[in-house]
Amino acid sequence: MSLTKNLLFILLFTVLILFSTRAISQCGILEDFESSSPWPFTPWNLFGGTISSLQAHTGNKSVLDPGWVYRTDITIGNPGDKLTSWVYMTGTGRYYFGFGSSSGGCHSFVLASNTSELIIMRNQNWNYTNLITKPHSVTLNKWMKMEVDWVTTEKIECTLYDSDGKTILNTISTTISGLKPGGIAMRAFGDQYVDDISWNFFFAKFVNLPPVICMDSADIILHGDPSGGTFQGLGITDSIFNSVAAGSGTHQIIYTFNDTCYESDTQTVVVHASPKANFSYIVSGPVVSFTDMSTDAVDWAWDFDDGSKSTIQNVTHYFLYGGIYNVMLTVAEDSFVCYDSKTVMLDMTHLEIGDPIGDPQVIISPNPVTNQLSIRLINLGESEVEIELYNILGELVRKHHLTDLHNNDLDEFDLSDLPRGIYLVQVKAGEKIFIEKLVRD
Repeated sequence: MSLTKNLLFILLFTVLILFSTRAISQCGILEDFESSSPWPFTPWNLFGGTISSLQAHTGNKSVLDPGWVYRTDITIGNPGDKLTSWVYMTGTGRYYFGFGSSSGGCHSFVLASNTSELIIMRNQNWNYTNLITKPHSVTLNKWMKMEVDWVTTEKIECTLYDSDGKTILNTISTTISGLKPGGIAMRAFGDQYVDDISWNFFFAKFVNLPPVICMDSADIILHGDPSGGTFQGLGITDSIFNSVAAGSGTHQIIYTFNDTCYESDTQTVVVHASPKANFSYIVSGPVVSFTDMSTDAVDWAWDFDDGSKSTIQNVTHYFLYGGIYNVMLTVAEDSFVCYDSKTVMLDMTHLEIGDPIGDPQVIISPNPVTNQLSIRLINLGESEVEIELYNILGELVRKHHLTDLHNNDLDEFDLSDLPRGIYLVQVKAGEKIFIEKLVRD
Protein backbone atom coordinates (compact mmCIF):
# COMPACT_ATOMS: atom_id res chain seq x y z
CA MET A 1 0.00 0.00 0.00
CA SER A 2 1.41 3.36 -1.01
CA LEU A 3 2.13 6.17 1.42
CA THR A 4 -0.78 8.20 0.02
CA LYS A 5 -3.21 5.32 0.53
CA ASN A 6 -1.93 4.85 4.10
CA LEU A 7 -2.52 8.50 4.89
CA LEU A 8 -6.02 8.35 3.42
CA PHE A 9 -6.81 5.24 5.46
CA ILE A 10 -5.61 6.88 8.69
CA LEU A 11 -7.65 10.02 7.95
CA LEU A 12 -10.80 8.01 7.22
CA PHE A 13 -10.35 5.93 10.39
CA THR A 14 -9.95 9.10 12.48
CA VAL A 15 -13.12 10.61 11.00
CA LEU A 16 -15.09 7.44 11.76
CA ILE A 17 -13.92 7.53 15.39
CA LEU A 18 -14.90 11.16 15.76
CA PHE A 19 -18.39 10.57 14.38
CA SER A 20 -18.95 7.43 16.44
CA THR A 21 -18.05 9.14 19.73
CA ARG A 22 -20.88 10.96 21.47
CA ALA A 23 -19.55 14.27 22.76
CA ILE A 24 -21.08 15.90 25.83
CA SER A 25 -21.52 19.07 23.73
CA GLN A 26 -24.48 17.32 22.04
CA CYS A 27 -27.15 19.02 24.09
CA GLY A 28 -29.68 21.78 23.87
CA ILE A 29 -33.30 22.85 23.65
CA LEU A 30 -35.09 20.70 21.08
CA GLU A 31 -38.36 22.62 21.21
CA ASP A 32 -39.56 25.75 23.02
CA PHE A 33 -42.73 26.33 20.93
CA GLU A 34 -41.83 29.99 20.32
CA SER A 35 -41.89 29.75 16.51
CA SER A 36 -44.35 31.92 14.60
CA SER A 37 -44.89 29.18 12.00
CA PRO A 38 -48.12 27.16 11.96
CA TRP A 39 -48.12 24.14 14.24
CA PRO A 40 -46.78 21.49 13.84
CA PHE A 41 -43.43 23.09 13.18
CA THR A 42 -40.82 21.38 11.03
CA PRO A 43 -39.45 18.76 11.79
CA TRP A 44 -42.49 17.49 13.76
CA ASN A 45 -44.69 14.92 12.00
CA LEU A 46 -48.38 14.01 12.30
CA PHE A 47 -50.61 16.64 13.82
CA GLY A 48 -52.71 17.80 16.78
CA GLY A 49 -52.52 20.41 19.47
CA THR A 50 -52.70 24.18 19.68
CA ILE A 51 -49.97 26.71 20.36
CA SER A 52 -51.09 28.67 23.44
CA SER A 53 -49.92 31.75 25.28
CA LEU A 54 -51.99 30.98 28.40
CA GLN A 55 -49.14 29.03 30.01
CA ALA A 56 -45.40 28.97 29.33
CA HIS A 57 -42.53 27.50 31.30
CA THR A 58 -40.13 29.93 29.63
CA GLY A 59 -40.79 32.42 26.89
CA ASN A 60 -44.39 33.15 25.92
CA LYS A 61 -45.82 29.98 24.42
CA SER A 62 -46.44 26.28 24.94
CA VAL A 63 -48.42 23.61 23.13
CA LEU A 64 -51.85 22.60 24.47
CA ASP A 65 -52.93 18.96 24.18
CA PRO A 66 -50.72 17.86 21.28
CA GLY A 67 -51.92 14.83 19.34
CA TRP A 68 -49.38 12.16 18.57
CA VAL A 69 -46.54 14.17 17.03
CA TYR A 70 -42.98 12.94 16.59
CA ARG A 71 -39.64 13.87 15.07
CA THR A 72 -36.64 11.80 14.04
CA ASP A 73 -34.14 14.47 13.08
CA ILE A 74 -32.24 13.66 16.29
CA THR A 75 -31.32 10.31 17.78
CA ILE A 76 -31.42 9.90 21.56
CA GLY A 77 -31.02 6.76 23.64
CA ASN A 78 -27.35 6.03 24.19
CA PRO A 79 -26.15 5.25 27.73
CA GLY A 80 -25.87 8.51 29.66
CA ASP A 81 -28.39 10.39 27.52
CA LYS A 82 -31.02 12.49 29.26
CA LEU A 83 -34.30 13.75 27.78
CA THR A 84 -36.52 16.27 29.58
CA SER A 85 -39.87 17.99 29.07
CA TRP A 86 -42.00 20.36 31.14
CA VAL A 87 -45.75 19.87 31.61
CA TYR A 88 -48.47 21.98 33.24
CA MET A 89 -51.53 19.85 34.01
CA THR A 90 -54.82 21.63 34.60
CA GLY A 91 -57.33 18.79 34.43
CA THR A 92 -58.00 15.08 34.35
CA GLY A 93 -55.99 13.53 31.57
CA ARG A 94 -52.50 12.40 30.56
CA TYR A 95 -49.23 13.51 29.05
CA TYR A 96 -47.23 10.97 27.02
CA PHE A 97 -43.56 11.95 26.72
CA GLY A 98 -42.30 9.75 23.90
CA PHE A 99 -38.79 8.48 23.21
CA GLY A 100 -37.16 6.04 20.78
CA SER A 101 -39.73 7.19 18.25
CA SER A 102 -40.05 6.41 14.56
CA SER A 103 -42.92 6.48 12.09
CA GLY A 104 -44.09 3.19 13.61
CA GLY A 105 -44.54 4.45 17.17
CA CYS A 106 -42.50 4.98 20.32
CA HIS A 107 -42.22 4.27 24.02
CA SER A 108 -43.38 6.88 26.51
CA PHE A 109 -43.10 8.13 30.07
CA VAL A 110 -46.68 8.95 31.07
CA LEU A 111 -47.99 11.30 33.76
CA ALA A 112 -51.62 10.30 34.32
CA SER A 113 -53.81 12.57 36.42
CA ASN A 114 -56.91 10.61 35.38
CA THR A 115 -55.64 7.39 37.01
CA SER A 116 -53.17 8.89 39.53
CA GLU A 117 -50.11 7.03 38.35
CA LEU A 118 -46.84 7.10 36.47
CA ILE A 119 -46.55 4.73 33.53
CA ILE A 120 -43.83 3.51 31.18
CA MET A 121 -45.67 2.46 28.04
CA ARG A 122 -45.08 0.86 24.65
CA ASN A 123 -46.83 2.78 21.88
CA GLN A 124 -46.28 0.53 18.89
CA ASN A 125 -48.22 1.87 15.91
CA TRP A 126 -49.27 4.66 18.31
CA ASN A 127 -51.29 2.27 20.46
CA TYR A 128 -51.06 1.84 24.24
CA THR A 129 -49.52 -1.03 26.22
CA ASN A 130 -48.48 -0.53 29.84
CA LEU A 131 -45.05 -1.94 30.70
CA ILE A 132 -44.93 -0.78 34.33
CA THR A 133 -47.09 1.50 36.50
CA LYS A 134 -46.62 3.25 39.83
CA PRO A 135 -49.21 5.12 41.95
CA HIS A 136 -48.77 8.89 41.99
CA SER A 137 -51.23 11.62 42.98
CA VAL A 138 -50.78 14.47 40.50
CA THR A 139 -50.88 18.06 41.73
CA LEU A 140 -52.54 20.26 39.12
CA ASN A 141 -51.82 23.84 38.03
CA LYS A 142 -48.06 23.93 38.33
CA TRP A 143 -45.11 23.18 36.08
CA MET A 144 -43.36 19.83 36.54
CA LYS A 145 -40.34 18.40 34.79
CA MET A 146 -40.35 14.88 33.34
CA GLU A 147 -36.99 13.25 32.66
CA VAL A 148 -35.93 10.05 30.92
CA ASP A 149 -32.39 8.79 31.68
CA TRP A 150 -30.68 5.95 29.82
CA VAL A 151 -28.63 3.78 32.20
CA THR A 152 -27.98 1.40 29.32
CA THR A 153 -29.50 1.33 25.87
CA GLU A 154 -32.38 -0.76 27.22
CA LYS A 155 -32.59 0.28 30.89
CA ILE A 156 -34.28 3.62 31.53
CA GLU A 157 -35.05 5.59 34.68
CA CYS A 158 -37.91 8.10 34.56
CA THR A 159 -38.16 10.89 37.12
CA LEU A 160 -40.84 13.48 37.88
CA TYR A 161 -39.54 16.72 39.40
CA ASP A 162 -41.32 19.58 41.13
CA SER A 163 -41.52 23.09 39.69
CA ASP A 164 -37.92 23.89 40.75
CA GLY A 165 -36.67 21.16 38.42
CA LYS A 166 -34.61 19.59 41.22
CA THR A 167 -36.98 18.26 43.89
CA ILE A 168 -37.87 14.65 43.04
CA LEU A 169 -41.58 13.86 43.31
CA ASN A 170 -41.44 10.26 42.11
CA THR A 171 -39.46 7.81 39.98
CA ILE A 172 -40.19 4.75 37.88
CA SER A 173 -37.78 2.54 35.93
CA THR A 174 -37.70 -0.57 33.79
CA THR A 175 -35.67 -2.48 31.21
CA ILE A 176 -37.16 -2.59 27.72
CA SER A 177 -35.81 -5.45 25.66
CA GLY A 178 -34.89 -4.37 22.15
CA LEU A 179 -35.15 -0.63 22.87
CA LYS A 180 -33.09 1.32 20.39
CA PRO A 181 -32.10 4.98 20.15
CA GLY A 182 -34.58 7.05 18.22
CA GLY A 183 -36.46 10.30 17.99
CA ILE A 184 -38.91 11.98 20.36
CA ALA A 185 -42.70 12.18 20.51
CA MET A 186 -45.55 13.54 22.61
CA ARG A 187 -49.28 13.41 23.14
CA ALA A 188 -51.60 14.94 25.74
CA PHE A 189 -55.28 15.31 26.50
CA GLY A 190 -57.36 16.94 29.24
CA ASP A 191 -56.04 20.53 29.01
CA GLN A 192 -52.33 19.86 29.54
CA TYR A 193 -49.62 22.31 28.44
CA VAL A 194 -46.18 21.12 27.24
CA ASP A 195 -43.05 23.27 26.95
CA ASP A 196 -39.24 23.22 26.77
CA ILE A 197 -38.18 19.80 25.50
CA SER A 198 -34.42 19.41 25.83
CA TRP A 199 -31.74 16.76 25.90
CA ASN A 200 -28.51 16.15 27.77
CA PHE A 201 -28.82 19.16 30.04
CA PHE A 202 -27.22 18.42 33.39
CA PHE A 203 -27.25 20.28 36.68
CA ALA A 204 -24.01 21.37 38.26
CA LYS A 205 -24.49 21.22 42.02
CA PHE A 206 -22.96 22.19 45.32
CA VAL A 207 -21.43 19.41 47.38
CA ASN A 208 -20.72 20.87 50.81
CA LEU A 209 -22.29 24.31 51.35
CA PRO A 210 -24.56 24.17 54.44
CA PRO A 211 -27.80 26.22 54.31
CA VAL A 212 -27.16 27.96 57.66
CA ILE A 213 -23.82 28.91 59.19
CA CYS A 214 -22.56 31.13 61.99
CA MET A 215 -20.57 34.30 61.56
CA ASP A 216 -17.57 32.89 63.42
CA SER A 217 -17.49 29.63 61.44
CA ALA A 218 -14.22 28.59 59.89
CA ASP A 219 -13.72 29.25 56.18
CA ILE A 220 -15.47 26.68 53.99
CA ILE A 221 -13.59 25.26 51.00
CA LEU A 222 -16.40 24.81 48.47
CA HIS A 223 -16.74 21.81 46.18
CA GLY A 224 -19.02 21.35 43.19
CA ASP A 225 -20.08 18.42 41.05
CA PRO A 226 -18.60 18.17 38.48
CA SER A 227 -15.46 19.61 39.97
CA GLY A 228 -13.52 22.41 38.35
CA GLY A 229 -16.27 25.03 38.12
CA THR A 230 -16.40 28.55 39.53
CA PHE A 231 -18.23 30.02 42.53
CA GLN A 232 -19.76 33.50 42.74
CA GLY A 233 -21.32 35.45 45.60
CA LEU A 234 -20.56 37.60 48.61
CA GLY A 235 -17.77 36.21 50.76
CA ILE A 236 -16.34 34.09 47.91
CA THR A 237 -12.64 34.20 47.09
CA ASP A 238 -11.79 31.55 44.51
CA SER A 239 -13.50 28.52 46.06
CA ILE A 240 -13.42 29.67 49.69
CA PHE A 241 -16.48 31.06 51.49
CA ASN A 242 -15.75 33.42 54.38
CA SER A 243 -18.80 34.13 56.54
CA VAL A 244 -17.33 37.33 58.01
CA ALA A 245 -16.70 38.76 54.54
CA ALA A 246 -20.23 37.78 53.48
CA GLY A 247 -21.80 39.35 56.56
CA SER A 248 -24.97 38.34 58.35
CA GLY A 249 -28.04 37.83 56.17
CA THR A 250 -29.25 35.70 53.28
CA HIS A 251 -26.87 35.20 50.34
CA GLN A 252 -27.17 33.57 46.93
CA ILE A 253 -24.11 31.53 45.93
CA ILE A 254 -23.83 30.34 42.32
CA TYR A 255 -21.79 27.36 41.10
CA THR A 256 -21.11 27.29 37.35
CA PHE A 257 -19.48 24.43 35.50
CA ASN A 258 -17.97 25.78 32.30
CA ASP A 259 -19.77 23.54 29.84
CA THR A 260 -22.82 24.58 27.80
CA CYS A 261 -24.53 21.31 28.68
CA TYR A 262 -24.60 22.15 32.39
CA GLU A 263 -26.97 24.51 34.14
CA SER A 264 -25.62 26.48 37.09
CA ASP A 265 -26.67 25.67 40.63
CA THR A 266 -27.79 28.45 42.96
CA GLN A 267 -27.90 27.82 46.69
CA THR A 268 -29.08 30.07 49.48
CA VAL A 269 -26.92 30.33 52.58
CA VAL A 270 -27.99 32.21 55.69
CA VAL A 271 -25.24 33.67 57.85
CA HIS A 272 -26.27 34.34 61.44
CA ALA A 273 -24.48 36.70 63.79
CA SER A 274 -22.62 34.59 66.34
CA PRO A 275 -23.61 35.34 69.95
CA LYS A 276 -20.90 35.93 72.54
CA ALA A 277 -21.62 34.72 76.07
CA ASN A 278 -20.57 36.92 78.96
CA PHE A 279 -21.86 37.76 82.43
CA SER A 280 -20.96 39.42 85.70
CA TYR A 281 -22.02 38.46 89.23
CA ILE A 282 -22.22 39.78 92.79
CA VAL A 283 -21.92 37.46 95.80
CA SER A 284 -23.80 38.27 98.97
CA GLY A 285 -23.49 35.35 101.37
CA PRO A 286 -25.25 32.42 99.73
CA VAL A 287 -27.03 34.70 97.26
CA VAL A 288 -25.40 35.38 93.90
CA SER A 289 -26.87 37.85 91.42
CA PHE A 290 -25.90 37.08 87.81
CA THR A 291 -26.18 39.80 85.15
CA ASP A 292 -26.11 38.84 81.48
CA MET A 293 -23.63 40.83 79.39
CA SER A 294 -23.84 38.72 76.20
CA THR A 295 -24.16 40.12 72.70
CA ASP A 296 -26.49 39.00 69.87
CA ALA A 297 -28.30 36.62 72.23
CA VAL A 298 -32.04 35.96 72.49
CA ASP A 299 -31.96 32.77 74.55
CA TRP A 300 -30.18 32.04 77.84
CA ALA A 301 -29.50 28.80 79.68
CA TRP A 302 -27.81 28.88 83.10
CA ASP A 303 -26.29 25.84 84.79
CA PHE A 304 -25.28 26.48 88.41
CA ASP A 305 -23.47 23.17 88.90
CA ASP A 306 -25.64 22.28 91.89
CA GLY A 307 -28.46 20.58 89.95
CA SER A 308 -30.27 23.86 89.36
CA LYS A 309 -30.82 25.53 85.99
CA SER A 310 -32.55 28.66 84.74
CA THR A 311 -33.56 30.28 81.44
CA ILE A 312 -34.01 33.77 82.87
CA GLN A 313 -31.68 36.35 81.34
CA ASN A 314 -30.64 37.97 84.64
CA VAL A 315 -31.05 35.63 87.56
CA THR A 316 -30.45 35.45 91.31
CA HIS A 317 -29.43 32.05 92.65
CA TYR A 318 -29.09 30.66 96.19
CA PHE A 319 -26.34 28.16 96.93
CA LEU A 320 -27.40 25.98 99.87
CA TYR A 321 -23.96 24.46 100.49
CA GLY A 322 -20.40 25.69 100.48
CA GLY A 323 -18.06 24.58 97.72
CA ILE A 324 -16.62 25.39 94.31
CA TYR A 325 -19.21 25.72 91.51
CA ASN A 326 -18.59 25.92 87.76
CA VAL A 327 -21.40 28.22 86.66
CA MET A 328 -22.03 28.12 82.90
CA LEU A 329 -24.11 30.42 80.70
CA THR A 330 -25.03 29.23 77.19
CA VAL A 331 -26.60 31.74 74.79
CA ALA A 332 -28.15 31.39 71.32
CA GLU A 333 -29.18 33.80 68.59
CA ASP A 334 -32.67 33.91 67.07
CA SER A 335 -32.26 30.90 64.75
CA PHE A 336 -31.00 28.70 67.64
CA VAL A 337 -28.25 27.50 65.30
CA CYS A 338 -25.35 29.53 66.69
CA TYR A 339 -24.36 29.12 70.34
CA ASP A 340 -21.68 30.27 72.73
CA SER A 341 -20.89 29.42 76.34
CA LYS A 342 -18.94 30.94 79.20
CA THR A 343 -18.01 29.15 82.44
CA VAL A 344 -16.86 30.83 85.67
CA MET A 345 -15.49 29.00 88.71
CA LEU A 346 -17.41 30.39 91.69
CA ASP A 347 -15.93 30.02 95.18
CA MET A 348 -18.71 29.58 97.76
CA THR A 349 -16.60 27.91 100.45
CA HIS A 350 -17.44 30.74 102.87
CA LEU A 351 -20.84 29.13 103.50
CA GLU A 352 -20.81 27.18 106.77
CA ILE A 353 -23.93 25.20 106.25
CA GLY A 354 -24.64 21.83 107.68
CA ASP A 355 -27.66 19.65 107.10
CA PRO A 356 -30.38 22.25 106.35
CA ILE A 357 -32.97 20.22 108.19
CA GLY A 358 -32.28 19.62 111.91
CA ASP A 359 -29.08 21.66 112.13
CA PRO A 360 -27.97 21.61 115.81
CA GLN A 361 -27.62 25.42 115.88
CA VAL A 362 -30.69 26.52 113.88
CA ILE A 363 -33.92 24.55 113.99
CA ILE A 364 -36.81 25.67 111.75
CA SER A 365 -40.24 24.12 112.31
CA PRO A 366 -42.75 23.13 111.24
CA ASN A 367 -41.76 22.52 107.65
CA PRO A 368 -44.05 22.58 105.72
CA VAL A 369 -45.63 25.45 107.63
CA THR A 370 -49.22 26.70 107.52
CA ASN A 371 -49.20 29.99 109.43
CA GLN A 372 -46.85 30.13 112.44
CA LEU A 373 -43.13 29.47 111.93
CA SER A 374 -40.75 28.81 114.82
CA ILE A 375 -36.99 29.32 114.59
CA ARG A 376 -34.85 28.12 117.50
CA LEU A 377 -31.33 29.53 117.71
CA ILE A 378 -28.94 27.40 119.77
CA ASN A 379 -25.39 28.34 120.78
CA LEU A 380 -24.80 30.74 117.92
CA GLY A 381 -22.30 32.74 119.93
CA GLU A 382 -23.76 36.00 118.62
CA SER A 383 -26.08 38.53 120.25
CA GLU A 384 -27.52 39.76 116.95
CA VAL A 385 -29.06 37.73 114.09
CA GLU A 386 -30.71 38.64 110.80
CA ILE A 387 -33.45 36.37 109.47
CA GLU A 388 -34.48 36.84 105.83
CA LEU A 389 -37.20 35.08 103.84
CA TYR A 390 -37.03 34.94 99.99
CA ASN A 391 -39.63 33.69 97.51
CA ILE A 392 -38.87 31.42 94.55
CA LEU A 393 -38.13 34.47 92.37
CA GLY A 394 -35.38 35.60 94.71
CA GLU A 395 -37.41 38.49 96.09
CA LEU A 396 -36.99 39.42 99.75
CA VAL A 397 -40.46 39.13 101.31
CA ARG A 398 -39.66 39.26 105.05
CA LYS A 399 -36.72 40.46 107.13
CA HIS A 400 -36.20 40.39 110.91
CA HIS A 401 -33.31 41.77 112.94
CA LEU A 402 -32.99 40.08 116.33
CA THR A 403 -30.88 41.50 119.17
CA ASP A 404 -30.02 40.64 122.77
CA LEU A 405 -30.00 36.92 122.03
CA HIS A 406 -29.18 34.13 124.42
CA ASN A 407 -28.41 30.45 123.91
CA ASN A 408 -31.48 28.42 122.94
CA ASP A 409 -33.67 31.40 121.94
CA LEU A 410 -37.04 30.61 120.29
CA ASP A 411 -38.61 33.14 117.92
CA GLU A 412 -41.96 32.84 116.15
CA PHE A 413 -43.12 34.48 112.92
CA ASP A 414 -46.59 34.80 111.40
CA LEU A 415 -46.60 33.77 107.73
CA SER A 416 -50.36 33.69 107.21
CA ASP A 417 -50.22 36.67 104.80
CA LEU A 418 -47.77 34.97 102.43
CA PRO A 419 -48.95 33.01 99.39
CA ARG A 420 -48.46 29.29 99.32
CA GLY A 421 -45.23 28.18 97.68
CA ILE A 422 -41.54 27.53 98.18
CA TYR A 423 -39.32 29.93 100.14
CA LEU A 424 -35.74 30.11 101.38
CA VAL A 425 -35.00 31.01 105.00
CA GLN A 426 -31.60 32.59 105.54
CA VAL A 427 -30.16 33.11 109.03
CA LYS A 428 -27.06 35.32 109.36
CA ALA A 429 -25.18 35.17 112.66
CA GLY A 430 -21.93 37.07 112.29
CA GLU A 431 -19.89 35.18 109.72
CA LYS A 432 -22.16 32.15 109.96
CA ILE A 433 -24.95 31.67 107.42
CA PHE A 434 -27.67 29.04 107.62
CA ILE A 435 -30.15 28.34 104.82
CA GLU A 436 -33.17 26.07 104.60
CA LYS A 437 -35.87 25.56 102.04
CA LEU A 438 -39.35 26.21 103.47
CA VAL A 439 -42.71 25.14 102.09
CA ARG A 440 -45.76 27.28 102.90
CA ASP A 441 -48.94 25.14 102.67
